Amino acid sequence: MITEIENLEIAVLFCLIRSNNPVELFADLSKEDFFHYPELFTELHKRWKEYGKLGAETIHVLSGDIKKDFERCSNLNFNPNDGKIFLKQLKQFMSMMNTQKIALSILSPETSYDEMLSLSTSMVKTLNFTDDSNSYDMKTGLMNFLNEKQNPKSYISTGFSLLDKHTYLEKGDFVIIGARPSVGKTALAINLAVNIAKSGYKTVFFTLETSAKKIFDRLITSECLLDYDDVKKQVLSLDDWQRIVSVSDRLITVPLEIVEASGRTVDWIRAESIRRKAEVIFIDYVGIVRSNAKTRYEKITDVSMSLHELASAEKLTVFALSQLNRDNVNTAPSLANLRESGQLEQDADVAILLHKDLADESTKIRFEVAKNKEGVRGIIPMHFIGKNQKYVEDEYRYE
Repeated sequence: MITEIENLEIAVLFCLIRSNNPVELFADLSKEDFFHYPELFTELHKRWKEYGKLGAETIHVLSGDIKKDFERCSNLNFNPNDGKIFLKQLKQFMSMMNTQKIALSILSPETSYDEMLSLSTSMVKTLNFTDDSNSYDMKTGLMNFLNEKQNPKSYISTGFSLLDKHTYLEKGDFVIIGARPSVGKTALAINLAVNIAKSGYKTVFFTLETSAKKIFDRLITSECLLDYDDVKKQVLSLDDWQRIVSVSDRLITVPLEIVEASGRTVDWIRAESIRRKAEVIFIDYVGIVRSNAKTRYEKITDVSMSLHELASAEKLTVFALSQLNRDNVNTAPSLANLRESGQLEQDADVAILLHKDLADESTKIRFEVAKNKEGVRGIIPMHFIGKNQKYVEDEYRYE
């Protein structure tokens, strides 16, 4: 009995054999796309790579069951030009089958919670396979450019005008914020998260080291310009309470969530981001995201690559905080100081490095855009008001 999926496999293979130019079909197919005829596809692909064509003479190099399969698939009455249609239907059917297999694994009583999260992420990725990769010939690219550039493009607003002007952040970007301990990278991330959420993006802040309550203490301190020491001591004045009340109605509508994620993996973060419909996420910090890799180097590499893939695949803007090594603490850091792995530098679309001169008692902080794929690199004059947990940008120059 021939099943529906077997019919689709036969139709796709017929189009491969009979098409005058099967290169597009081969480009979108792999052995894993076939349930009944993986060996025949492998042989056809091998023949195509060696000779650049398929034809009746192909049968002479085949033997046994593969030869019978070839005869069966080549002598049918399909239109060879319908190959892309059959290919799409086959991929959808295989996606459904693979999703059902994953679902059965999730239902198994032997599956752990973390395994369920990983499997659920795999299920989402399997269901959201791409039919075609994005490609443009010169005509399509030119027309797309002319249509798109007629109106100004809107990028993600960070609340810092110079940073926005030079980074052009958008969905799918992976941003690293690096600093040595106690310089103020978490405070910067909180400022950025609130500003981005205020501009309308659903933002989720994953805190792996600090409680959500402490993050909110900093957030409210910054937004209301409170004294952070007074907040920690819980000795707020009447003026403080009035400032809190005055911004409460505005803050309560901001689409920002703080999520405690201690001991969690990238798969868990991915699942939570999808569930919460996030558009922008912050991870504080990348060095303690859980990974099954063995060495510290391998863990950071694995986490960095997974976060980069998460940003790209789910069209999320990902901000990940990273501690810099403590070498030469009195000198400004470079990308080489990103801790444990060069993969962070390689994966980042934008890398921001913070540095505070311990001998300088002013609020000035060195805020360097050290890597910027879509813009320019340089130092943005910035001040960190520790008392208010607030970053303030000098808008007049960009070095």
